[in-house]
Amino acid sequence: MARAELSKIMQRAHEIAREELEGDYMARMSLALKMAWNEVKKEIAICRLEEALKKHEGGRFRHAYELNRWKKYGHDRLYINRTNGRNSKSKGYIDLKEMTLGTFKAGGDVEHTVKKALKGLVA
Repeated sequence: MARAELSKIMQRAHEIAREELEGDYMARMSLALKMAWNEVKKEIAICRLEEALKKHEGGRFRHAYELNRWKKYGHDRLYINRTNGRNSKSKGYIDLKEMTLGTFKAGGDVEHTVKKALKGLVA
């Protein structure tokens, strides 16, 4: 990673330690660094998933995929929708807080692609 990116991670960790946590500063900073790195890992996972689904789009069925991020009510989810011409079929979601797969409707090909894209990112 570039030095500027590492600097942003450290700045985000200081922000988390000051504003969101209480107690000994060294302990807060340790936990805040873990939280900041998890945020970066989530963004990397989303980028990998987008790339994997773009490769998957060119398959024999000519499906396109839309990714929608939803952050409300304490959840952080990435919904994956498959479109087939004029029809839109919701395929499922990834819970980015827990880095787990949510419900996926019939169509194991997409679920397999998502699992492959997220492999190695779960801490």
